Amino acid sequence: MSVAVPSTRPKLGLALWVAGMLGFSLITFTVLPDLLPTILQGRELPFPIWAISTLGLLQAAILLAVAVWAGVATAHSVGLRAPVFESVVGGTPVLPHLKQAFAPGLGFGLLVGVFLLCANTYGPEAWVQSQAGYYPSLAVRIFYGVVTEEVLLRWGLLSTVLWVLWRIFQKGRCTPRSYLPWIAIILSALLFGLAHLPAVSIQLGGLTGSVAVFIVGANAITGIAFGWLYWRYGLETAMIAHALAHIVNYAFSAA
Repeated sequence: MSVAVPSTRPKLGLALWVAGMLGFSLITFTVLPDLLPTILQGRELPFPIWAISTLGLLQAAILLAVAVWAGVATAHSVGLRAPVFESVVGGTPVLPHLKQAFAPGLGFGLLVGVFLLCANTYGPEAWVQSQAGYYPSLAVRIFYGVVTEEVLLRWGLLSTVLWVLWRIFQKGRCTPRSYLPWIAIILSALLFGLAHLPAVSIQLGGLTGSVAVFIVGANAITGIAFGWLYWRYGLETAMIAHALAHIVNYAFSAA
């Protein structure tokens, strides 16, 4: 894998931040207006919609910048990479890294896509019913659900958790022992599942215990798959798998 030397790391961080902001921008300007009636429940907006959107996007930009910075500061120390992004900013060939990411990304993407279809068909009744009329655009699913989430939760969160574990248990020496990445993958996957609860609560108008457990569990399973891909192959492999899972689920849900 390519290694981002210190001189290219600011460029790497900027490239990941810009990619992640595309997803946040789509959510802000296409999804948020549709969700506001549900959130407000008949109440009037306290501020103009443009002000709320701008404030939300600013908060997202800061959150994403923190996650990107955390990943840039920690990922390479523990052997985690974003080889395609690193090649782009470093001016080295991209195609070899794409070829390496393609096969595992497709394989896991198909498996996760089938898993999501089953989850959306046989999950709790309130969740299954909500999916019947919930069709975010494929662009939103790809740019936010894939790129932004992977930058936040794999590049930012998983890298930082693994780095902290490595510093605690190995004092920052040698490469992380194999059990440490697994702990980091599982912890970040559980947080990945928990992070979905606010949006699901808005979508359903509240949460029951069974729905909360289902959402956390289902997303944690997918988070473990994407986290493992990030660890073994790089961030873009996790993105490819995540994207294909959304495409499979979207294609069959909209059929």
